[in-house]
Amino acid sequence: MSDIAKKLDQIQELFQKGSLHLALKKITKLVKNNKYNFLAHNYRGIVLVGLHQTREALVSFKKAIDLNPDFADAYSNMGMAYQQSSNVTQAIKCYEKAIDIDADALHYRLNLASIYLENDKNHLAIHALTELLERNSSVEHAHQLIAEAYIRQSNLPLAIEHHQKAWNINPVNPMNEYLLGVDFLWSGKMSQAEKHLAEAVKINPQYCEAIHGLVRIKKYLQDDPFVFNLLSLLKNKSLSTKDQIFIHFSLSKIYDDGSDYQRAFDHLAKGNTLMKGQYPFDFKKMDKLFDQITHSYENNSIPPLAINEGIACPIFIIGMPRSGSSLIEQIITGSSLVFGAGEINTLHENFSKIDFTSENLFEQMQLIKKIYEERITHLTDKPYVTDKLLLNFYWLGFIKKIFPACKVIHIQRNPIDVCFSGYQNLFVEGALSFTYDQEDIVRFYQKYEEMMSYWSNKLQDNILQVSYEELVNNPTVESKKIFNFIGIKYEEHFIEIDKNHRPVQTASDTQLRTTINKNSIARWKKYEPFIAPILEAFPGD
Repeated sequence: MSDIAKKLDQIQELFQKGSLHLALKKITKLVKNNKYNFLAHNYRGIVLVGLHQTREALVSFKKAIDLNPDFADAYSNMGMAYQQSSNVTQAIKCYEKAIDIDADALHYRLNLASIYLENDKNHLAIHALTELLERNSSVEHAHQLIAEAYIRQSNLPLAIEHHQKAWNINPVNPMNEYLLGVDFLWSGKMSQAEKHLAEAVKINPQYCEAIHGLVRIKKYLQDDPFVFNLLSLLKNKSLSTKDQIFIHFSLSKIYDDGSDYQRAFDHLAKGNTLMKGQYPFDFKKMDKLFDQITHSYENNSIPPLAINEGIACPIFIIGMPRSGSSLIEQIITGSSLVFGAGEINTLHENFSKIDFTSENLFEQMQLIKKIYEERITHLTDKPYVTDKLLLNFYWLGFIKKIFPACKVIHIQRNPIDVCFSGYQNLFVEGALSFTYDQEDIVRFYQKYEEMMSYWSNKLQDNILQVSYEELVNNPTVESKKIFNFIGIKYEEHFIEIDKNHRPVQTASDTQLRTTINKNSIARWKKYEPFIAPILEAFPGD
């Protein structure tokens, strides 16, 4: 081994140990003494990416490529640097160049697929991963990634197929059991879900996310050894904060099932406190954003964009989390004319990046329309598609400008039920961070009411207002109103939601496998002594 190779190995060892500054010092000295060694320049770029010094990293990678234009690794690493700096277009070009140089190096294709997934280009991720698997069908991570892409396309059968193939490749990886368990949970196949989740926990007794999934679908008695194991896990000082959260929410569910509401709430409060510590909600940012949205809507005469007859008409279901949106989607998708896409984050993510003070607001809206239409085009060829990303209520007036023919259904529920149910559920990390504190969720609810009052005044009859309580008490009457608003002829079987076997990928995944019922109404009363901030905010409810 050459002297340079030995030094690169030593620097790599420092890098892997996390001694990045020392690694940078040594690799910089090595580059200075070996200006024409492309490997040294490349590795300096890698260390700089690790230190988030993206601009300098790009200089190093470009130098490596100048010295060796056929060095595929440098192109791939440059792609990672561009990806780190959110330059998606250049990152993709770099990954594609690396693949052109070395088509057999599968990790370049994995990088390309990953950036497509990160940027909501799921069909392109599927294409890249399909090509990879045609070259080598035994890449476990490729099957996991393509399954994720199919999940985002609401294609659970193909997701299950690839998660099963990942399991076949590596059956002792508990993640493969967990992923299959979640697939079957979303598919409504509870016995299969329980089997796989239990196996994941058996392989790794400290797999806390799998434990939480298992507890969500199975009831445990409080004196079950499984429960004692969870309590013991909490005493493990090496348990990560994320895993502590999963255990607290799991124990809360177990004690709730056993009607021990004091203990259930104790663990619920601890879990939420930990979550808030990880993901605090920025109310100042939200208030400022809402002011910008309303000011921009009042002062920009954006005309309605052209209706694209070639794509599905969106049906937007909006409201607060835990307000009953999944029930409405389950009813609506009883019609063969409607594809249930669940929560599409495309509009919310892209509107969140908009500069509402910019003079090119109209062009930004056109781009968002194009991105969204591309997404739903790859989902279905049915005439209607539901999108129940509830926080779309932020942008409602602008959404109606972009899609003039769209249908907007606003589901409302008793505010105490909504706020407590939001507090009681563990959502995807960081997605709904206002739900981790009772006062926070009340404050958010009040801002939501303010925004919906504004949009309802502006859009009038373009929004169908639906009461959750009226829907579960009179499902036929209320469902007829919904389908009349959409423009689809109502049929009696639409409300037989237990016979609708479409995938459900929300916190309501277990609830929608039964008939419409009133079980969720006023569940908060079991916790009345513990939710004073919520009760005080809504004294008349």
